[in-house]
Amino acid sequence: MVRLTQSPALEAHVPGSQRGRLLLTPAQHHEIRAWISAARTPEAIMQMPAGLWRSLELASVLMAVDADLTQPPCFDGAG
Repeated sequence: MVRLTQSPALEAHVPGSQRGRLLLTPAQHHEIRAWISAARTPEAIMQMPAGLWRSLELASVLMAVDADLTQPPCFDGAG
């Protein structure tokens, strides 16, 4: 199982109450990876089964992916 605490870089961005929370099981990770690898278009990715999609969304929220995407790029290697 993948836990936030396995990544010190991620842990810094996650509220204390969420640290150690499971992101994805190995089976979910495998299924999501297989689905995305087989998809040829963004539309095909969006057809991912609802349960898998919810797991992916939750993991993204816990990892603050959206917050990272709204930050300007850091080219100096410090961030």
